[in-house]
Order: sequence, then structure tokens, then C-alpha cells
Amino acid sequence: MAYDKVVDSQQLDGAIRATADAIRSKTSSSDILPWNTHTGYAEAINSITVGGNVSSAFDGVVDGTITSINSSDDVIMRHYAFAGCSKLTDVNLPFTTEISPYAFSGCSQLINVNIERCTTVGTQAFAGCVSLESITATQLQHIESSAFTNCGFSELNLSNKTTIGFGCFQRCSNLSTVNMPMVSLIGEYAFAYCSNLTTVSMETASRIAMAAFQNCAALTSVSLPQVYLIGEAAFRGCASLTNIELSKLETIGVNAFASCSALSYVSFPAVKYISTSAFNSCSSLLSISLSALMYIQSAAFSGCNKLHTVSFTKLTSLSSHAFRSCQSLMSVYLLVSQVPSIGSYCFSSTPIVSSTYTGSFGSIYVLSSMLSQFTASASWKSYASRITAYEE
Repeated sequence: MAYDKVVDSQQLDGAIRATADAIRSKTSSSDILPWNTHTGYAEAINSITVGGNVSSAFDGVVDGTITSINSSDDVIMRHYAFAGCSKLTDVNLPFTTEISPYAFSGCSQLINVNIERCTTVGTQAFAGCVSLESITATQLQHIESSAFTNCGFSELNLSNKTTIGFGCFQRCSNLSTVNMPMVSLIGEYAFAYCSNLTTVSMETASRIAMAAFQNCAALTSVSLPQVYLIGEAAFRGCASLTNIELSKLETIGVNAFASCSALSYVSFPAVKYISTSAFNSCSSLLSISLSALMYIQSAAFSGCNKLHTVSFTKLTSLSSHAFRSCQSLMSVYLLVSQVPSIGSYCFSSTPIVSSTYTGSFGSIYVLSSMLSQFTASASWKSYASRITAYEE
């Protein structure tokens, strides 16, 4: 057997030779490995071609000198297998079906990844790959939490039916376009703080979890035609958002669109429930169309200081402070067949109760057939002078 290095200590020499044999075995290599006093066998494995179905082949073995990984087999690797390989630029594993958690995390120079037949990417598998530009992955079904957080790619196209876990693409600051026509679930914080994300298209997604797109400051357009539920703070702080397609949306979570300061018009024909502070401080919002809406929770539209007109036909409950500080609110149309409940200070600091904001009072319009019921209602008596019959 060829010795890779002979040292004075037989015990150390045996350990070094055993390490060399292990590297040759697990990389399907028969070469004699060069030894460096400072870096050991690192230079021998700058480029690794993996052979066979390998289990935990490189866990704790490979250092930062490796530049590429290639295999035509279904490679199985342990957690952290190539984590921190700071010179790794290319990964070509087209037949590998699963990438283990943390497998390539912190590979700061990684540029290209081909995992064409991979179905599952584990937790933080590529987290911190800030130079990553290209991903080929046509069979993905599950992307686990923070798998690609803080990566460098600018576009994301995933055509397969996929679930997106917690924080999967969080803080991908170069990401500008997302197209996932078959995605079913968007997890919490999935795209949060993607500061350059402008367009999102997800044709089959049904739910958007908490803070999924929070503080995506450049996001202008969202197409989610099948979504029925938007979670807490899902789009909070999306200061450029102007165009939203949510035709099947039924429930809007707490702070879901809070501080979306460019949003001027909202039309959600299927929405029945709006949670607390859902549109709080949407400073450009002018009007809303919510024909199916039944419940408005506290402070839902608080601070929408340009909101001028609101109209409801099925509303049954209006909670406290719902329109507080809507300083331009002049017309409230409650074209309902029963008197809705109303919480305290619902219209505080609006023209409905004070003329100081626009120079005149606002009006609450109700069906002429309902006028007497509204004016006789104890909960609406403080607004009696503002209630006016609406002639159909």
C-alpha cells in the first residue's frame, strides 16, 4: 500500500493513513493523496466526485478548500455535510432526492446548484449562500424551514406542487420575482424582508401564513387567486404594494396589510372577516369594496387618513375604533337588512363625529326601510344626527 505520509509516531501515522483510506473510499478515488503540513489532505479534495449511495460521507471531514461536488447517484448525506465550505462554487447532484438539513449552509461562494430530481430540501440546507445565483430543481415538493434564507438569487421559478416552510426565503435581498404556479402553502415568514421583491404569482396557493411577506418594501403586485386566508402581518410594511388579486379571500388576519402606505383601493368580493388593525395606517387608502363583509374587528382601518368612502351590504358587527382617525371619511354606506352591532369610538376623530377635519360633517347612509331602526337603536344613538336615508 502506498503511504500518503510517514511520521515518527506509529499511532499518528496509522490515523493519517486511515483518514486517507476513508477519503478514497467515500469519494470512489484510488489516487495517492498529497499531504500538507498545515492543511492535511485538504488540497486533495478540492473537487469531489461522489460515487455510490453515500451516507454522511463528508460530515466533519471536508474543509474550506473544496470547489465543486458532482455525482450521478442518489447521494445521502448527514446534517452539515458540506457546511461552511467557503470556496465551493458548484454543486451538481441531479439524481439526489433529498438535501439534508444544513448540508450547504454558509457556503458563501456557492453560485450554481443542480438538484433536478430532489423532492425535499431540509432545514437551512442552503442558508447563507449569499452568492447563489442559479437553482435547478424541477421536482421539489417540500422546502423546509429557512432552507434558502439569505441567498443571492434574483428569480425563483418552481413549477412543481410545493409546500414552503417557515422562513424559507427570508432576507433574500436580491430576489425580485417569484413564480410558483403549483405551491399549496406559504409558511410563516417565508419571504419576509426580501427587500427587492416586486412581483409574486402563486396561482394555486390557498393560505398565506403569518408574516409571509412582511416588510417586502418593493413589492408592488400580488396575484393569489385561490387564497382564502391571509395570516397575521402577512403583508405588513409592504410600502409599495398597489395591486392585489385576491378574489377568493375570506379572512384577513391581524395587521395583515398594516402600513401598506401605497395601497389606494381594496376590492375583496368574498371577504367575510377582517381582523384587528388589518389595514391600520394604510395612509393612501381612498376607498374599499367589501360586498360580503360581515365582521370588522377593532382598529381595522384606524389611521387610514385618506379613506373617503366605505360601503357594506352584509355587515353585522363593527368593533371599537374600527375607523378611528380616518380624517377624510365622509360617507359610510350601511345598506344592510339588520342593524349591526357597533363598538365604542368606532368613528372617533372622523368627520362622522367632528366637522373640524374637512369643514363639514360626514354621513352614514342606510336603507330608507331601515332608517327608523337605526335611529332607535341604543348603540347608534350617538350617530343619530349623521344617519341619512339612502334611496334605492
